[in-house]
Amino acid sequence: MHNSRFYFKNLDALRTLAALSVFLRHSPINNLMHSIPGVSVVWAGLSSGDLGVQFFFILSGFLITFLILLEEQNQNNFNIKNFYIRRILRIWPLYYGVVLLGLFVIPVVINKQPDIFSNFLYLSFLSNFEHIYADQLMMKSPMYLTISWSVSIEEQFYLLWPLIFIIFKGANRFRIILFLLLFSLAFRFGSYFLESWPFVYYHTISNTWYLALGGIAAYLVFNRSLVKTAFEKVPVKLTLIVYILTVVIVFGRSFFYKNFIFREASYILLALCFIYIILEQCFAKKHFIEFHKFKVLSLFGKYTYGLYMLHPLGLKATEIVFSKFGYKYGVDHVIGQFFVALVFSIGFALLSYYLVEIRFLKLKDKFQKVKTNARENIIIPVP
Repeated sequence: MHNSRFYFKNLDALRTLAALSVFLRHSPINNLMHSIPGVSVVWAGLSSGDLGVQFFFILSGFLITFLILLEEQNQNNFNIKNFYIRRILRIWPLYYGVVLLGLFVIPVVINKQPDIFSNFLYLSFLSNFEHIYADQLMMKSPMYLTISWSVSIEEQFYLLWPLIFIIFKGANRFRIILFLLLFSLAFRFGSYFLESWPFVYYHTISNTWYLALGGIAAYLVFNRSLVKTAFEKVPVKLTLIVYILTVVIVFGRSFFYKNFIFREASYILLALCFIYIILEQCFAKKHFIEFHKFKVLSLFGKYTYGLYMLHPLGLKATEIVFSKFGYKYGVDHVIGQFFVALVFSIGFALLSYYLVEIRFLKLKDKFQKVKTNARENIIIPVP
């Protein structure tokens, strides 16, 4: 089952769409689009940055779990030391580059110190807790720093997740992952009823269920041939229904977000749609849509880490440039800011990838038993 070549070619475009939704959520044009009757509903769906982050969490849980299981099968063991080295080489260079710029360089350039709770939390991959404390203290931390909160959660996940596969074997792995998923949901709902909103959105435990859902999907596809076979033969009509449901939830946010229960129910249903789409795109033999055919979206898949982490700097650079030229509020200026910010953000992402990330990705390959490309969506078993 797993001795042939796997190339998850459709995931890059999905990754790009998720990253773009985050950019649109933060872009200068966001408030303008929300103020236009009729357009605001569509824009709310396109700029669903929170849903983009949730997709990234689910995708990370799926890919990392699948790679661990594949390495274990092909090498008869899982090398946890090499796993940690690979994660460090992939995540740390850009993360620390952004954090150090935000903490020590940008404040000098703009002559303003960031309103943050603790430098230590950023430097130790605990910036999601910085987000929590800053919100509780009503501090206005700059987005070029707070954007790191989701990467911090993923790094905490990478630290602890492999231990499940070292400590537990067989079906016990599934049981512990399912327990973590249910515990995460219980913690999330408990935080709401205790009126701790920052805990609901930014706490590691509150977001673990997304990662665990991806992990469960990978476990089932890898260990239950019936599940993989079902997705290989999944009817196109069923896939179409899932896509329609996904679109309804994403673009019906104003309805689903009327109260917490509706919102969380929509999150759970949408997460199930996301994992279905990931598995369908990876394994189905017939597709309603093959996302790799969207060439531009697929091309930018490998730059999405940089786009996600650096777009706040693109927005800040745009703000500085427009202020130098005597920026005045107006529709034409806002639209101009949007396109300039997009160019800056993409430019920064390209520079990051080719000047920094790619060097560490080449080094990372030396510690790879199951070879992947830089985006971790090509899976090639090593004989």
